[in-house]
Amino acid sequence: MKKSLLFLLVPALLFSVTGCNKSSASGKVFLEFGKVHTSESVLVDEIDYDTLTSWINHNNSFALAVSNEGCSCWEGFQPILAAFNYKYNLDIKQIPVKELNVEGRDKFGLYTVAVDSPFLAFFSNGVLVRQAMYGGNKEYSKIFTDRSGKELEKFFFENAYLPKMLYVEKDTLDGYISENKEFNLYVARTGCGDCATVNETMLRDWNKTTVSVDEPLYVFDIAPYYQTEEYQSIKDTYGLSEANNKDFGYSTGMVPTFQHRKGSEVKDMAVILNDGVYEDGRTMKSYYTSTRVGKMAFLKDTGNEYVYEGKKLSNDQIDQVTYQGQTYVFIKKEAHIEFHTPILNRFLNTYVK
Repeated sequence: MKKSLLFLLVPALLFSVTGCNKSSASGKVFLEFGKVHTSESVLVDEIDYDTLTSWINHNNSFALAVSNEGCSCWEGFQPILAAFNYKYNLDIKQIPVKELNVEGRDKFGLYTVAVDSPFLAFFSNGVLVRQAMYGGNKEYSKIFTDRSGKELEKFFFENAYLPKMLYVEKDTLDGYISENKEFNLYVARTGCGDCATVNETMLRDWNKTTVSVDEPLYVFDIAPYYQTEEYQSIKDTYGLSEANNKDFGYSTGMVPTFQHRKGSEVKDMAVILNDGVYEDGRTMKSYYTSTRVGKMAFLKDTGNEYVYEGKKLSNDQIDQVTYQGQTYVFIKKEAHIEFHTPILNRFLNTYVK
């Protein structure tokens, strides 16, 4: 968008400060999730203010474009960003600047002068650490105008690492299976509390210690099938349940589940945060039985260290709640995370590398 006379008169030094804001945080941002795109596009997916607020409240690390509908500069930059997303399996979203410029809303440190849009920002652990805007600084304006995408690439790789966890759609996943591809899969469900816990603890910690991988972790979200007639079929088809996966399937199928696959064959698997407590209130009921652990290649030579079935729990590892007159005993969240973190780390370090 063309800059007003007011902005043209502001000293160049001001633009050098506001053109690329940096917090006291140092180092590149470890982006968390990307996406395998099924086709090229000239459009970038849009989010609303509530979604951005949720990402920030959950301390996510992500890149974000701030757009301005009808602005010629955004219309020129959007296809450049869309092509960049496609090339590098990124999922950088856009939020319209008008979503931020509503009275009373927190702008989270984002620069929101519409006349200088578009902007590109990086958040680490929910905190804004970098941003560049089209208006006000010729050096950074190249990021938004270079149609080759090279200036965008340069700026991106100076400030972030590519995500190692990539969402895939069902058709893409089915293609990997039919091609007999060897790959790693995380089956999750948006809205699943255990999946959110895994994402925000174990996976986040692993992600920040791993710069890059040759074998990514593909993520398949089964939320669209939840509470439909297809849901059980989906879990059976992809080997979460015992129906088609006698060695590693868990009951009717649970999430979060992590698999190392060769086409349709599940060669290794881990089910995280789905252990419980038997009626005695002290004995652990676990996916990790001696039989299953003995078949898990990534737990080879660990003996009984991760055989949790039948494990006696201490008072500080359990909690209970009474509902409609009945008392339920369960493993405390902190204890559950402590039990399963080394298991998931061994899986990731064995296969996602």
